Order: sequence, then C-alpha cells, then structure tokens
Amino acid sequence: MRTERPRVRLRAACLASALFAAGAARAEEPAPLPPEAAASAPDPAPQGPDDPNPWRIGVRQDVAGETNLFRAPDGQKARRDIVSTTSLLLGLDQPIGRQRLVLDLQAGANRYKNNTQLDGSTYAASARLDWATVNRLSGQASLYQRSSLFRYDLDRQQDFTGRTVQRSRGGALQAQLGVVTDWTLEAGLAASDERYSRLEFQYRDLRQTAATLGLRWRPSDLGSARVALRRTDGRFPHYAVDDAGAVLADDFTRDDLELSLRWTPSDLSDLRARLSRTRERHELQGARDGEGWTGELAYERRLSGKTVLTLIAARDNTAGASSFDDTLIVTDNADARRTTRAELRLRWDATSKIRAQLGLAHQRRTLDDSFVLTPVLDGGVPLAQGTTARDRLTTVSLGLQYQPSRGLLFGCTLAREQRGTDDTELTFPYRASSGVCFGQLTWQ
Repeated sequence: MRTERPRVRLRAACLASALFAAGAARAEEPAPLPPEAAASAPDPAPQGPDDPNPWRIGVRQDVAGETNLFRAPDGQKARRDIVSTTSLLLGLDQPIGRQRLVLDLQAGANRYKNNTQLDGSTYAASARLDWATVNRLSGQASLYQRSSLFRYDLDRQQDFTGRTVQRSRGGALQAQLGVVTDWTLEAGLAASDERYSRLEFQYRDLRQTAATLGLRWRPSDLGSARVALRRTDGRFPHYAVDDAGAVLADDFTRDDLELSLRWTPSDLSDLRARLSRTRERHELQGARDGEGWTGELAYERRLSGKTVLTLIAARDNTAGASSFDDTLIVTDNADARRTTRAELRLRWDATSKIRAQLGLAHQRRTLDDSFVLTPVLDGGVPLAQGTTARDRLTTVSLGLQYQPSRGLLFGCTLAREQRGTDDTELTFPYRASSGVCFGQLTWQ
C-alpha cells in the first residue's frame, strides 16, 4: 500500500502566459469538455467567409453511465453512476481585415445520481487571434482557462471519492518570419499552470514555461522540414515538505533538439513527424534526470469520399511535453515518467447527416516513486527508493452522430477501458465501461 503524502498549503500565484510557437499558424486544439461529456464531443462545425453571423450560441445535454466511476482496482467494489451534464455554448469566429478572432466558451452543470458530492460546475474558455502583417510576419496569439472535475487518481490504490477541481490556464503567441527564399524563421515562448483544489493532490501542481527557436525549409507546397531548439523551465511548487514542515519545490529544466517533417502529397493524405533528443534535469527528483529520444508521428488518410483513417504514435516525458505546434501539454499523471501510445481512429460518413466513429488506443507508462515521498531525509531531501513500474491501458470506443440540420446534433458513444500491470505498489489493474448520449442545439 502506498504511503500518503503530507498535506501542505497551496500558495496563490498568477502566471502570465505567452507563446511564440514554431510552425505554420494553425488553430489551437479546442479546450476539452468536462469528463462526463468528452467522449461524445462532436467535431466543431466549420465556419466559412460567407457565414452572415460570426456569433453562435447553443445548449447541450449529456447523459452518461459509468460502471466504474472511480476506477477501482480489480477485486474491489466498483461504483456505478449516471451523470447528467447541462451545458451552455458560446462562440465567435470573426475576420478582422488580415486578422481573425476566435472565441469559445462552454460552461456545464454536472449532477450525479448516486455520488452527489461530485455535483458542481465546469467550464472551458479559449481565445485565439490569427494575425499577419505586410512584411511577411504572421502568427497566432491565444489564451485558455478551464476548470474540470478530477474524479479519480489512476496512480494510487486508496479509494478516493471526494470532489477535486483541476484548474488549468495558459496562453500562446506564435510568430514566423518568412523571407523571399524557401526558409522561414520561427520563434516562440509558451506557458501553462495546472492546479488542484484539494490538499491531497497539490503535489501534482505544475507550472511550465518554454522557449523555441527554429528554422523551417519549405521547398514546395507539398512538404516542409524544421530544425528547432526548445528550452523548458518548470516547477512542482508543492513537491514535498522538510522535517520542519516547510514546503519544498522541485525545479526542473528540459532541453530538446528537434527535427520535424510534414508531407502532404495530395488532399487525400497528411503526414507529420517529430523526433527530438531530450535531456531532463531535476533539482530534487534525481530519478528523473536523463537523456533519450522522444517524438510523435501522425498520419491521416482519406480512404474514400466517406472514410478517413487517422494513425497516431507518440513517446514523451510527462514534464515539458508538447504537441506539433509547440503548445505545452499538461497531463494529470504525476507518477508517469514517460508514456508511449498508439492510436487508430476511423471515421465513416454514411450520409451527409450520419457519421460513425471507431477509436482504438493503447498506451504504456513507465512510472517511478518520485511522488511517494514520506518520510523525508534530514536536510529536506525526499526519500524515494528508485522503484519503477510499468502498466498498459487499452481503450476502445464506438460513436454515432446524427445531424438532421445545421443547428441540431445528436449522438451516442460507448467506450471500454482495461488496464493491466504486473506491479501492485505504484499502479493497479482495472476495468471500466461507459456510455454517453447527447443532444445539442445551436443558433447562429
């Protein structure tokens, strides 16, 4: 059984967020829905230049069922529940000369049938400005903030059923300077701030900033290549406490030398790849110091006029992880040192109104006991034993959507999760099934 962490105080701080990210300007990933609705999230409806009204407003109702709400380990009693989520949607997509402003807001009220202590509200807000000047200087500025329910801890075997709020915020400012030749200079800064409301989980609080400088070669419209350097500075502000009860922070750095490629030979396929040599150094978590290879591969292929196949493979560390557009990725897995994943998505548009989606994902995590730290040594150095473990998670999902008109959308998704491991100290096996159906009405 894992040792519980001491409770420490959360110190309030404000984090200003800005990003100069490399790569051609592309839309920021949409802020995730609350956990109850995420599985059924529809693809956002595209907005063209002929849309008469840039504003949109909508309402959405989700009803979800869970067979293992708190992801209890195999052999323990699993709690079932039915969750209702009522959401308000608001958005803006407005061209302003050479610029474009995009705003999105989703706020929801969650109600649980059996576990009413989890009742509450969630929200996700984002703003993005695509900008360009007459001197071949262009980019993107963005901000996001979201609050969601952290329902279960996949890295501890103790049964935790209380309400924990996970709050995230960050921002972006992308820029690229093109010249007359095929070369483009790209530079950037990024920041993110992740916090948890309950004292038991404050050791997961994570603050990161990153700077990127790269050079892209684009010999034709079919593809491009980029070489870039990225530096990430981060802190776990509530990593541990010393013998006197003072809070200890773990500061870390991460350096990446990156080579990325993009190849789009036709409208039917798109290939993106990134390979990085990564070095990570921690002030207190010495077990996580090291060098290695990280990267990501994504391939999308339109098999026919109605079928699209997407394949994704990635391997990255938890601290300093980033996406293809250099946006920092924050996960809720503090104990996972490294994650390797593979994913397959298949989308079939049966008609102009009916869409089916199949998803298959498998991930393998390498974990350590860096966050299992009580007691502590004299001098305030956490006592980690260097224990490591591995687990594997497989997820299968099947979804169906029906859109009878532009502003009306219905859908259902079924999903199955199964995790296996040979370790019972740092992780655990579990099984869970879920299903969600939704209806969404949008006015524009």
